[in-house]
Amino acid sequence: MVIGMRRDAEGGWMACRIEGVECEGEMIGFQGQTGRGDGWLAAGGLLPPGAVSARVLGAGDTWQPATCVAGAWVAYVRTDRRRFGAPPVRFLDADGALVAAPWPPGQWKLRPVPDYDECPVCGSRSWQAGALLTDSAGERYACSACGYSDGGLVCTIRVDRAATPRV
Repeated sequence: MVIGMRRDAEGGWMACRIEGVECEGEMIGFQGQTGRGDGWLAAGGLLPPGAVSARVLGAGDTWQPATCVAGAWVAYVRTDRRRFGAPPVRFLDADGALVAAPWPPGQWKLRPVPDYDECPVCGSRSWQAGALLTDSAGERYACSACGYSDGGLVCTIRVDRAATPRV
């Protein structure tokens, strides 16, 4: 098993090779990247400002420590979940307090999301939805307290029924 992070003029990258599977993903902001196989998950990313360590949610809902060096983290954990997107990651400061991950780069229009699920990282039910001002492809949901997001976009399709022909 090999998991690593590298930085170059084009940005940050996570690469892994596990059980014959190779993958590489670009780091965008502090959103983790993943590679996964049957029962395992390799993940990595950049530590947000103030964070010195990270823990990744693994099998049995246990928090596994990540290896953290030079502002980056990587982890290999056994998992019993079939989850899309980035895994839940807790970023911690030197005293063990939770550090919130900021929104990815760009200008975001944010709005509160009422009555959403409990955050798997911090337990908060306070969420925000954000859309890039330069791209209306969808909204990204993130916990207002800790910044956790699985990285997915929620897309809304609007149909003008008056302009849609009936068949």
